[in-house]
Amino acid sequence: MKKFINGTTLCVLAALVAVLYIVMGGGKIVVNDPVTSRLDRRELLSARQNILVMGKDFRDGDGPNGRSDAFFMLMFNENTKVPYLMSIPRDTRVHIPGYGWDKINHSYSYGGYKLTMQTMEEFLGIKIHRHLLIGFKEFKEIVDDIGGLDFPVAKDMYSVDKYDGFTVDLKKGFQNLNGDEAIQFVRYRDEEGDNARIHRQQHFIVKLYEKIADNLMVMYIDGLYKKLLAMLVSDLSVSDLGHIGTALYIRVRDGGPGINIETVPGAPAIINGTAYWVPDMTALRTKVAVMQGVKPSDRYLESSRLFEEEYNKAMLKVAEGDLSGESKAAKDLAPSIRSSEVFAEEGVDTIAKAIEKNGGSADGSVKL
Repeated sequence: MKKFINGTTLCVLAALVAVLYIVMGGGKIVVNDPVTSRLDRRELLSARQNILVMGKDFRDGDGPNGRSDAFFMLMFNENTKVPYLMSIPRDTRVHIPGYGWDKINHSYSYGGYKLTMQTMEEFLGIKIHRHLLIGFKEFKEIVDDIGGLDFPVAKDMYSVDKYDGFTVDLKKGFQNLNGDEAIQFVRYRDEEGDNARIHRQQHFIVKLYEKIADNLMVMYIDGLYKKLLAMLVSDLSVSDLGHIGTALYIRVRDGGPGINIETVPGAPAIINGTAYWVPDMTALRTKVAVMQGVKPSDRYLESSRLFEEEYNKAMLKVAEGDLSGESKAAKDLAPSIRSSEVFAEEGVDTIAKAIEKNGGSADGSVKL
């Protein structure tokens, strides 16, 4: 008696053959759709464990989600234990899905970590697997609970952020930093750039970890463990956090190799009266591919080029007085509309050419 294979069985067998073919190296996922500035989700890079790290704070007028002014993409390979860190300046001009062009830090206020993850995926061209929120409030309380931290401040630090109402005022020298001073230290930004700030943060966190661990303070200070958990809000398991934390600690302690740190390439710009960091999308995506340890496909590179063109066209619209593509917050922040000298020629220059033409650099501004 013959046995007949029904349609469901055939589908299962076909799927199994397809999976085996891909796993054995014979197949690749091919996307035949036309190349656009937005990558298909199947084309987003995901060779490493990509974790979005955000500093979280609540201030008056920030809305129900609070705000985030610190953004890092941790790219981690569990096998090699080699971490990469991409720092994304809070003023980076991005396209926020559903809102328009705006600073990246506004994405969190609009839609919390989920919208920020969606925005970052589109911006960086990678899949984000997990997220980690670091609460500034709990961080400050923890430093106070352990009696402050004896720490060498390498230089005088003074800055005033008029927009945030945040002042840093620390003197050079070895001293005991309390919670408020610790926040000032880790958030201080100056002409040395984000890399210097991240290295300072690493050094501070290592010393904080050592004081808590070496003195077993978690066991003896009431409520400290709960505050540590409250400070680190994540979809990573406690075990995963422990593994990653240990690997990072080993890399940075005792003058170790440290973490490979990169910053979004680009230049500062004044657009419609508002300060932004304007990324060089082609250079950024190329850098991200290196950090992921993969060779970018032609589609990936072409999509990056088209995204850069989209940036240019959006800035050209603003320069011509058309704010239709800007988010509401970006429109509200803009005090005036100025004509552009960057795009005076017919057509649209690349961002890199516009920056060069206007003398833009890490310590100057391109005025649009």
